[in-house]
Amino acid sequence: LHLSYLGQSVLPANKPSQIRASFIVSPGLPGLAAPASDVATLRFGMESIHGGPIAEIMLFDDGSHGDGQAGDGIYGGVITPPAGTWRLVASGTLADGSLFRRVDPIPIRVQRIRFGPAQNLNALAGSTVVQSFALTNEGAAPQSLDLLLSSSMGWALTTTVPSSVTLGAGETAVFHVPVTIPPGAAAGDLEETALTVVDAQDIFLNQTATGITTVVTELTIFLPAIRR
Repeated sequence: LHLSYLGQSVLPANKPSQIRASFIVSPGLPGLAAPASDVATLRFGMESIHGGPIAEIMLFDDGSHGDGQAGDGIYGGVITPPAGTWRLVASGTLADGSLFRRVDPIPIRVQRIRFGPAQNLNALAGSTVVQSFALTNEGAAPQSLDLLLSSSMGWALTTTVPSSVTLGAGETAVFHVPVTIPPGAAAGDLEETALTVVDAQDIFLNQTATGITTVVTELTIFLPAIRR
């Protein structure tokens, strides 16, 4: 019996998310797997990597829940998970009454914090542009975060971002990071400015947004059309 989580590895907390999983019965492996007809009951759940009770979830293999074709071993459904780091669990009984349990070790990180879209900017050698990062606490309680800003070329002013921040429920913080391109930079050079956010209470809840600045020889400016 093989269980594989097929959904996104990062999900928003307390919001409906579509997920998929495969539960495959391998034939021809006596003692290691059973024919599909021998699986009498099957349940899915999510367990915290820190332990505790399993939260049961409903996944279907009927072709009507984003799961592909009915009976193909791909299960789908919509879940509304709380914040935390989870693993998908399948358990049940075989026809002979014996119990089975399978766990996919891939962590599912359910985040309260939402990143705004990262920027892709063009810049001339010798100029300065600004990469902006927006963080929103979508949880119902204040959230403390550790922040780490890195610069692949050393062009970003990393001191513009604090080492930590606390966001109230629904609060958004925007960090503006100047990126100064040296005069000798060559066209095509890339600066990757990455902001990593770590939940102060759970280091497994982390995510990174990367803004990319590309050195160009000229900038294209689009002017509005004027009708007469």
